[in-house]
Amino acid sequence: MREGAADLSSIFLAREGRRRRASSFDRSGGNEDYFVLSAGETKPLADISGCGIVTHIWMTVASPSGEEFLLRKIVLRMYWDGEENPSAEVPLGDFFGMGHGMSRNFVSAPPADESAGRKRAELLVAHALPERGADRGGQFVR
Repeated sequence: MREGAADLSSIFLAREGRRRRASSFDRSGGNEDYFVLSAGETKPLADISGCGIVTHIWMTVASPSGEEFLLRKIVLRMYWDGEENPSAEVPLGDFFGMGHGMSRNFVSAPPADESAGRKRAELLVAHALPERGADRGGQFVR
């Protein structure tokens, strides 16, 4: 295995460090743990300071209007260390193996980005449609 490559044989072992979490939880204590992403809008998923590893991304996406191919219309962008252009910019469905915006069961080895920075990570989602239309209302992201 090349140096720096992911070795999953020890993934279950305890490690030094601390865990942190970015979440859309309802700050009022209720159950509204989501945000609405309107056409043309960009919102943060996480803004993480310091060195670390993103080990888990979980979200559900729903369209009240039943918009087709929604997973191709929402874009995930990842920036490291305050860079101007994203290191990753990909339709949400493609990133999670749901090509053509169609949901399917998918299993994969974890992806690795050895170029990731050490000072800051910023993950954003953007609704790729530039304007709000009659059938292009907000999408719910948890």
